[in-house]
Amino acid sequence: YGVALVDVSLSYFLLHDYEKAAERSREHIGQFPQASFVTRYYLARYLYDWANRPDEALQVLLPAPDLAESDFQKGRLYSVYSLLAELYYYFDKFEEMEKYANLALEISGDNDRRESVQIAQDLIAFAHAKRKDFTVAEAQIKKSNELSGHSEAHNCFLAKAYFIGSEYRKAIEIAKSANLANVGSDRRYTTCIITLADSYARL
Repeated sequence: YGVALVDVSLSYFLLHDYEKAAERSREHIGQFPQASFVTRYYLARYLYDWANRPDEALQVLLPAPDLAESDFQKGRLYSVYSLLAELYYYFDKFEEMEKYANLALEISGDNDRRESVQIAQDLIAFAHAKRKDFTVAEAQIKKSNELSGHSEAHNCFLAKAYFIGSEYRKAIEIAKSANLANVGSDRRYTTCIITLADSYARL
């Protein structure tokens, strides 16, 4: 029955029927907590990306690393760690954010091109920018750009890094020079626009 619940919940996610997917996911976690590694990740992803419930997403996801048993699950821990890093960034907890971003890269390796690995690279850049170590921050974003296959894909996150480090004029300069047609996702485009607005507001 547990396997069936997982299959049903994942099917609903694929069909974009998120409410039913979340309902079945919660049922699976409640009945089979020790076998809920995959379920917790997908439910947390939905809660953070679509339902605007980051508190619940963090609560759901935190136990997941201890539940990875198979080699397959252990090999996918980078996704869990990357999402945990995103959540801690949302809550402005940079120490925890950096910890989990580094764990994601330890699992994946530096040359993994998957989106969650690029996100981990960006978040590590933010941590260094917070300490005003912009040389390392720029190197991290450069690595993200290389992994994405486009030299400017993550430049909006470089602008955000300078904003985090309170270098607002530099953040504006980078955000304005970013080729928004080539950033590759709504998330990156939105980061540039918000960084511009927030930086101007602090001048």
